[in-house]
Amino acid sequence: MALTIILAIVFAILGGAAFEWGGAVFGALSGIFLGTLMSLGGRVNQLEAQLKALRSKVGELGRVQVTESNSVSEPVAPVATPSVTPVEVAPIAVSPVAISEKKSPQFAQPRQTMTPATDAQQVIYRENIFDKLTKYILAFFTDGNVFAKIGIIITFFGVAFMVKYAAERSLFPVEARFIFAAIIGISFLIFGWRLRLSKTLFGLLLQGGGVGVLYVTVFAAAKLFNMLPLGLALTVMIALVAFSALLAILQDAKYLALFGAAGGFLAPILTSTGGGSHVMLFSYYALLNLGIVSIAWYRSWRELNLLGFVFTFVIGLSWGAKYYQPMYFNSVEPFLILFFVFFVFIAVLFALRQPPQLKGYVDGTIVFGVPIVAFALQTALIKDIQYGLAFSALVMSALYVGLAISMWKRAAQGLRLLIESFLALGVVFGTLAIPLALDGHWTSAAWALEGAAIIWVGVRQQRLLPRLFGIFLQLASGVAYFSAIVRIDRVIHFVGDSNSEWLFLNSTYLGAVLISLAGLFASFYLYKHREKLHEAEAASHIFLLVWGLVWWLGAGQREIFNYLDMHDQMRHVAASILLFVTGSGVLLQRVEQRLQWPPARYPVLGLIAVMYAMLLLMLGTYHKHPFDLPGGAAWAAAFVAQYFILWQYRQVVNHVALRWQHVLSFWLLVYLCSWEASWLLQHAALGSTWQDAMWGVIPALSLLVLFGLRSRLRWPLAEHYAWYLVTAGSVLVAWLWFCAVGYSVFSAGNPWPLSIYIPLLNPLELAVAFMLLVIIRWRMEFKFTDVIAAIHPLARWVIPANAIAGFILLNGMIARCVHHWLGVPFTLDALNRSMEFHTALSVVWTITALTITFIATRLARREFWYVGAALLGAVVIKLFIVELGNSGTLTRIISFLSVGILLLLINYFSPIPPRKQETSL
Repeated sequence: MALTIILAIVFAILGGAAFEWGGAVFGALSGIFLGTLMSLGGRVNQLEAQLKALRSKVGELGRVQVTESNSVSEPVAPVATPSVTPVEVAPIAVSPVAISEKKSPQFAQPRQTMTPATDAQQVIYRENIFDKLTKYILAFFTDGNVFAKIGIIITFFGVAFMVKYAAERSLFPVEARFIFAAIIGISFLIFGWRLRLSKTLFGLLLQGGGVGVLYVTVFAAAKLFNMLPLGLALTVMIALVAFSALLAILQDAKYLALFGAAGGFLAPILTSTGGGSHVMLFSYYALLNLGIVSIAWYRSWRELNLLGFVFTFVIGLSWGAKYYQPMYFNSVEPFLILFFVFFVFIAVLFALRQPPQLKGYVDGTIVFGVPIVAFALQTALIKDIQYGLAFSALVMSALYVGLAISMWKRAAQGLRLLIESFLALGVVFGTLAIPLALDGHWTSAAWALEGAAIIWVGVRQQRLLPRLFGIFLQLASGVAYFSAIVRIDRVIHFVGDSNSEWLFLNSTYLGAVLISLAGLFASFYLYKHREKLHEAEAASHIFLLVWGLVWWLGAGQREIFNYLDMHDQMRHVAASILLFVTGSGVLLQRVEQRLQWPPARYPVLGLIAVMYAMLLLMLGTYHKHPFDLPGGAAWAAAFVAQYFILWQYRQVVNHVALRWQHVLSFWLLVYLCSWEASWLLQHAALGSTWQDAMWGVIPALSLLVLFGLRSRLRWPLAEHYAWYLVTAGSVLVAWLWFCAVGYSVFSAGNPWPLSIYIPLLNPLELAVAFMLLVIIRWRMEFKFTDVIAAIHPLARWVIPANAIAGFILLNGMIARCVHHWLGVPFTLDALNRSMEFHTALSVVWTITALTITFIATRLARREFWYVGAALLGAVVIKLFIVELGNSGTLTRIISFLSVGILLLLINYFSPIPPRKQETSL
């Protein structure tokens, strides 16, 4: 209630001074409303504190009850001379009833009564700024001599209003008015000094009020009436500043300094008539701040520092918003620099002048508030000057970094937090200077960097709200970035300046990079201090890592896309993006390894996915071959980087995931080499047969190279040879088999460089035979490894599959012979109508069957003999169904005679082998 009345009176006085009676009524109502609101806030906080205290007591009761219950249930062995050592449990008192109940096991939870908690046992809750302001105002107006405090404030306002009222109405001679005001101020000083020992607080209040009255008198006499020369007025005010600072220091009187400084800052406001020189105003405030600096040299009075900071910059901002014009720049800029330097120096003095147990304590409001406010004012002053903000940010960065280095070299004890804060500010303003110089999206970049700095401070101070606000600023920076894009009508080309000739050296791209770096730093710092985080923000570092990488990769991709589009080089977009992602992956790997940042390993291992995506992009954009410049350099760099990453993570990443990386890399390398070899032969005009054959020959050669380097290349082959042989090799073998079958069936076979077609001595059939031999060699490789047991179910099908592929190749050779020698078109319909083709098939199939049955008889393998017999059955069926209806007499005679004679030979030379149990081994 007292606070509400005090605020109502103060606001009524201020409102009446500004707007007479109406302002007084409105001010009183505003004071009542604010006082009621602050009172309710204080009550809510008190109730929350009491609730936390009760919860803490309930938890303690539960723990004590469980302990006592366990002690009751445990059997106690009898002893000869029992002795009991009393144990004090504070602050919980156990009633006699509870003690008696402990004798029986059925009473598991004795009743207890709590003693009232003392002040030291109360739960301390974290106060917000309104709680602190409420407590400070209540303490000021309720502790000590309340009537003296209110009286001195009202007297100060009365003298100021008297001077203003008399000046506006010319009631008294000018000299008489100021002599009377000066007498009041000097009287306050004299009486306050005499009462400093007997009534200390009252005497200090009188001295502070006297200093404030003298400030008003001298300032009004010099500014409003020109009664005092500016030089003399300046001298007198310097003397007042020094005098008030001396009084405050000698008497260790914080309130005296506060009253004197507040009076000095209010003097120009209370005596203002809307005119006068801003140079005089800022010179006067510079003197007042010089006094605050001199006091800060001896005393660490945070309230005085904040009072000077708030008055100086708020009044300066108000004057600038109402009166500033570009012509005032030369007279305003020096004062802004001077005030900035003053309060940076005050921040250092405050940390130095702390008591030993608080040495290095940082006033965050001054340390971080001064550069933010000063830079905002500087922006308003030099917004029309080219590169003005960039140079300002660079100078501020140099100042903060220089101060941090200077304090670090001097080994200032206990100033580590201040040094880190200055260094962080230096880095922020230094990085901000880059997009400012390049006219980029500096607002979003500044928000992102500020958010990262706030997260850093929140982690160090173990406060949840600053960390959440820092994460919010990261997101807000992205929104601001895209809002700026929309305003300048760059929705499509949202990264990169289409009018810029410099790749990556334009403000729009660098702004996005700063957002990315801020997110990555915040992610790393939250991960490193994850034990200090709340459960709700446990995954925040993962989100920020993804956020930062998306901005980094997205900005680079769009920058490359826009630049190549502008220069009509879109065919190089896939290779350029691959180069950018490869460099980014290697950089992130080095950072992760240097900083020990395990979550960053997963994006690094995603390079192989990007490589496959770029392959699809190349295929989709109809690239002729993958190694077209700069494609060759891009793929070479990508594979070097990929295997470098695999080498670095060979001991720290899950082996299964790492081995799959090896397999995927090997497949991609084989595919690209096959594509490039096929294009080279096409470019050399060797014909489509040679070009198509490379898609099977290169994978076959890759397997042979794999076999040959097994024992020579310790990494990666020897270490992961089973995966290369089984997983990677089995897919390549399957690919080779399908290629062999496909070439045999669908290719007519260009015999170049020969002029005529010769079976087996042509590129196609040599390639197919080579593939089938490599498949056999792959199966034989299992004998030299220890994976035969695991691969046996797959490897046992190699021989039958190769036999089938060989038979298909043999039929293809017959079809190509008929095509090249007899001129039959190489189509299914034409070959099916060709009697020569069917006759050749019948003869060859019968010879093949004879060969199979002969070998089966010699090896005593009935299953092989059945295969030959089945092939003979197919020949007989073919003779009677297909060739019997043909009109060609000669070919029909040749078919039937040859098949009949071969069947007789089979019956004579290759009888069916006996069963195994009938043979003697």
